[in-house]
Amino acid sequence: MELKISTHAYKRGKERIGLPKRSIPRQFELALTKGISQNDAKGRVKKYLDGVATHVDVPHHVCIWNNHVFIYSVQTTLEDRIATLITVLPLPANIARLVNYKERR
Repeated sequence: MELKISTHAYKRGKERIGLPKRSIPRQFELALTKGISQNDAKGRVKKYLDGVATHVDVPHHVCIWNNHVFIYSVQTTLEDRIATLITVLPLPANIARLVNYKERR
């Protein structure tokens, strides 16, 4: 899978969560491989992710990694799939507590 990062994602990564430009692609890759996706989530975490994913008219894919929410789209071509990071949000504290509790168990 090929990864792309939008300029908006670079700006919001720096502004909202303080990530330097060079670490955003690495964090996005880790979010895709090791993060919690919409399909893996349950309960209030899933409800939150579904709400974030369908906030705009076009539904997007969402995953959680390192207390950050990564919103991305996936395009499928004949040869490969391309995941484009759209934006990054900080995970709300009440949802982060649920995610951290689940990871400790």
